[in-house]
Amino acid sequence: MSAIAVANVGDTSLEARLWPKVIALPDGCWEWRAARDGNGYGVIGRGKRSEGLVRAHRLTYELLVGPIPAGLEPDHLCRNRWCVNPTHLDLVTHAENMPKGHSYSDAYVNRDGYRRCRPCALESKRQSRRAT
Repeated sequence: MSAIAVANVGDTSLEARLWPKVIALPDGCWEWRAARDGNGYGVIGRGKRSEGLVRAHRLTYELLVGPIPAGLEPDHLCRNRWCVNPTHLDLVTHAENMPKGHSYSDAYVNRDGYRRCRPCALESKRQSRRAT
């Protein structure tokens, strides 16, 4: 595993602080190795505390590909929410990025790090009980 890029010593820009926190994995994912938000996505401070946070995968997409159009959001094709590789992201609408029309606010992260929709998981459990 190796860091994607090395920042210049003394450079405190957002981009310079980003890359040392990214590790290239053998599967092609660029894994975020720093702070994560409550939903498990990598985050980095914009600068001063009052300027807030930005999600790392959104930042790498914007740095390497371009701006994210209004109404679209990046969807992790690799299903690894810690991945910041823009080639693993597809821009989709919010509705497309939700499981079976359910909001991801009803989701949880399972032991493997994958996002699971709580209502869908409960329905699946009910159906498996009926089958036995």
